Amino acid sequence: KFASYYLKREFYFDVHPPMGKMLLGFAGLISGYNGSFDFESGKTFPDNVNYTGMRMFCGLFGALMVPLSYFTGIHLHMSKPSCVLLACFVMFDIATLEISRFILLDSMLLFFTALATYCLVVFRNYQVQACVIFLSRESLEN
Repeated sequence: KFASYYLKREFYFDVHPPMGKMLLGFAGLISGYNGSFDFESGKTFPDNVNYTGMRMFCGLFGALMVPLSYFTGIHLHMSKPSCVLLACFVMFDIATLEISRFILLDSMLLFFTALATYCLVVFRNYQVQACVIFLSRESLEN
């Protein structure tokens, strides 16, 4: 619904941040959606609305969470089988599979939350390495 407003360049007010809605608007733009359908609950889609591209776009965010969880496990110094198990848990989670099928903001929210977790883990690893290097340098100078 909000992606239609972006594509039609109409003003609307919403209290939530606009990034996910803008991404869905971009998905609609590249899939050929012109913003004419309002996505009212319970209505069938007209033949001229290509919603498949928007659904695939949301599904892509759900699919990208699997390698992201694997690499998060790697940076948490987990064993390879544990990282594979972690990725399988994310891949076979029924809630994630269902949410990623629909044109909703939830799959993007979950992806960016997982990305923030990954970035924090990588930052922590570099912070620990920098601290060890600093302390080693200080001990060598004394």
